[in-house]
Amino acid sequence: MGSLSNDKISVIILGGGIAGITLLRGLLQYSHIDPVVYEATQCYRDVGGGMALHKNAIGAMESIDPAIKNSYFRNANSMAADDETELSTHVVMVEGPFTGEILARLGTAKGRKTISRYDLLNGWFDLVPKERVHFGKRSHSLEELSDGSVRCSFEDGTTVTGDCVIAADGIHSKSRQFLLSKDHPAARPVNHDKWLSINRQIPMEDGLKVLTGPTEYVRIMIGPRGYISTSPLHKGKTLSMTLMTTGEATQENLDVRLEHSYWAGYDQECLSVVSVMRSGSGPDVFWNLADHDRAPIYHRNNVVIIGDAAHATMPFIGNGAAQALEDSAVLHAVFAKVQQKEDVPLAFQAFETVRKERSQLVVEASREAGRIDRYDVGHIPGADPYTRDGLDAIKKRFKEIGAFTNEVDVSPPVTIAPPLHHPPYQTTTSHHNPPVPPLSAHPKHPPILPLHPQHVLHQIHTDAAAPAAGPYSQAIKAGGTIYCSGQIPADASGQIVDSSITASTRQCCENLKAVLEEAGSGLGKVVRCGVYLTDMEYFQEMNVEYEKWFGHKPARSCIAVKQLPKGVKVEIDCIALA
Repeated sequence: MGSLSNDKISVIILGGGIAGITLLRGLLQYSHIDPVVYEATQCYRDVGGGMALHKNAIGAMESIDPAIKNSYFRNANSMAADDETELSTHVVMVEGPFTGEILARLGTAKGRKTISRYDLLNGWFDLVPKERVHFGKRSHSLEELSDGSVRCSFEDGTTVTGDCVIAADGIHSKSRQFLLSKDHPAARPVNHDKWLSINRQIPMEDGLKVLTGPTEYVRIMIGPRGYISTSPLHKGKTLSMTLMTTGEATQENLDVRLEHSYWAGYDQECLSVVSVMRSGSGPDVFWNLADHDRAPIYHRNNVVIIGDAAHATMPFIGNGAAQALEDSAVLHAVFAKVQQKEDVPLAFQAFETVRKERSQLVVEASREAGRIDRYDVGHIPGADPYTRDGLDAIKKRFKEIGAFTNEVDVSPPVTIAPPLHHPPYQTTTSHHNPPVPPLSAHPKHPPILPLHPQHVLHQIHTDAAAPAAGPYSQAIKAGGTIYCSGQIPADASGQIVDSSITASTRQCCENLKAVLEEAGSGLGKVVRCGVYLTDMEYFQEMNVEYEKWFGHKPARSCIAVKQLPKGVKVEIDCIALA
């Protein structure tokens, strides 16, 4: 394909999704910028559930170009009779004593509508010159050239060279791996909480037969197994239904999760949705979700990552599309300062300064919201979905998360982006680029420190190990450490195994292994063990089996006790790195 050769600043945009296509529209406002999009798919496809863009997304669209917002309004399904009515996504309890109570209202804004990704992107595609979007171009690799330009190679064997690359190439971004290195722990997507999404779309007239609540807006109906949600699409002609739970994306797990017994205790409307999901040909699609751990950088020289390539997020606060639009709005603003090629690295540095911390906190906020959606609330002081005071604590936390994502003014980067200077090409350090105040410093956007992972206690549970026999978790993950409760020689059903010391020790270790693997760790990362024996005569026999499991010899205590639960002779606990 060659080079984008002219006197303008040539911008390669990898990915024609939400961030890429809106940024293309924005950059075309600048006569000296020559942007072209390269999209991996052959065309936009109508898959997955719908979305309802929040207040921050609506503001970002307006900031880039009012035509982008108008297209969204024109192609979406109205959630109210007029665009001046404030509406939100309702998070509703459907299990326990407070069934039917609204736990949170997310994304409150005037003019909120629901839309499929397909309708959204096709509407925006109509706003740009068709010759500037090339489909079927999946990026394979990037190469920085000696003159500062960047060559992009595609899987079809073609290449293109431009002055810079803005990579919006999705959650499996090759550009992210280029920036961080393929072996970096944050280079690839993760699914720490084992989320599984099951989706089906049906005609709205069929949906009205099973739903008793309103269908004109998004509802998220939550309980201890996860949530069930419904939203209207295609101008109200289609109802999108989603089951959000946990497990691997296998047919066996799908069959279990489409049984009423799996959702026992949920209200009748939810069970009706489950019935529809499993009827006929079943769900349209099911897959394991993923997001990204924190990347240390978003740019290097003339390459920057945005959208899901930079900060893929879970859907639990409905802000993935909004964060992509915030990226597009900020890049559109800083490119207003770019006058020549030497400005580009400084523009990318300004973008990273504004966007990195906020976007990464949104990823972590979404993880937390997902845990709340399945009643995993141990990290919130006083929280309990089965008591009034405990429920109020959850509501307060959800309100903080909603305000953090929604109440942000995307306009400051337009006015606070500094004048760009012209250091040598290789220099992108901050003394050449006065720091841009991050959005979190804006009064509408207070920082929320508890969203950092070290402040979150995550309960670990797996069906592959002996269940907890009391009011405790199999393990707690806090920051980078996993604290495993003591394991006795019981199998996954809770039955005590063979009474020999060797077999008992083996079962304890197998249970610890299953719990640690569920938490994303393993026995090889154990730093300390505690062994409890009812008689020190068992010490030598226990050691022979124990050493087979802990060859790296973590620190250990071995204590003789009077007795252990269920009359067993051995119990082992441990602490491990995540």
